[in-house]
Amino acid sequence: MDLHKFDTMAREERGAFLHLRAPNGALLYTDPDGGLDPVPIGITVLGPNSKQMRAVEHRQQNARLSKVKIRRSGVKGLSAEQAEQDATEYLAAACYEFHSITVDGTLWQAVRAKELLERFPWIRSQLDEFMGEEANFLGEV
Repeated sequence: MDLHKFDTMAREERGAFLHLRAPNGALLYTDPDGGLDPVPIGITVLGPNSKQMRAVEHRQQNARLSKVKIRRSGVKGLSAEQAEQDATEYLAAACYEFHSITVDGTLWQAVRAKELLERFPWIRSQLDEFMGEEANFLGEV
């Protein structure tokens, strides 16, 4: 068997589409009443092994390691709040493009990903789960 068909790297670099679900589990569309051409609401998500996401992870890990070195000399280490902030920033960095995400009547762009994830924790949960499943970055097998 040729492992090429299981190569996720190209898809992780260009991103995969996460079709968002409402907290009740229903898939989200721009026309919730099922019009003729409903458009899925979602996010193009970079994979955790993409160059961009690895750079974010390395930056965060280097910051943590610096704090550990400082901690040895008496300064506190990483707090739970900082760990949560790091996780949110990491997930926000994975948001490459928003598709039809409207909040308070305004179409949002991916540059507001952190704000979106902080305001809507159910989106954050879906994004975290989506990134953790490598099959989402396989495409057609």
